[in-house]
Amino acid sequence: MYDLKFDKKAIDFLNKIEKKDKKTSLEQIKYGNVLYQLSEAFQGQRMFEKARVFANETVRIRLTGVGNTHPSYADALTQLANLELEFGEHQKAEILLLEAADIYEASYGTENDDYTFTIFTLGRLYKEIGSWKKSEAHLL
Repeated sequence: MYDLKFDKKAIDFLNKIEKKDKKTSLEQIKYGNVLYQLSEAFQGQRMFEKARVFANETVRIRLTGVGNTHPSYADALTQLANLELEFGEHQKAEILLLEAADIYEASYGTENDDYTFTIFTLGRLYKEIGSWKKSEAHLL
C-alpha cells in the first residue's frame, strides 16, 4: 500500500540533503544510499516509474561519488537494470547487467552472490528475448 506521507517525508529529506554542499564523497554516498533505498521501496510497491527515477539518480550519484569500478556502483546498475526489465527495456538492462557483472567479478571474483545473481539475471533476460545460446551460457 502506497503511503503519501512516506513520499512527502522522503522528498522533504532529499530536498534538505540536496541543498547541502555535496562536494565530499561521503555526502554523495549517503545521498546515493537514500536514493537507492527509495528506489527499492517504490519497486517493492510496484511503483516502477518512481523507482526508476530514483534508480537513475542513484547511478549518477554513485558514479561521481565512488567511481565506475566500485561494487556499490554495480549495485545501482543492477537495481536500474531490474527496473528496465519491468519496462521491457531488454537492451538497456543487458548493458547495465554486463557492466555490473564486470565490476563484481573484478571486485570479488566469480564466487560471489552479487556476481552470480547478476549472471543469472542476464540468463533470464536472454531467455525472455529468445537468445537461447546466450541464455544457456548464463543459466547452466
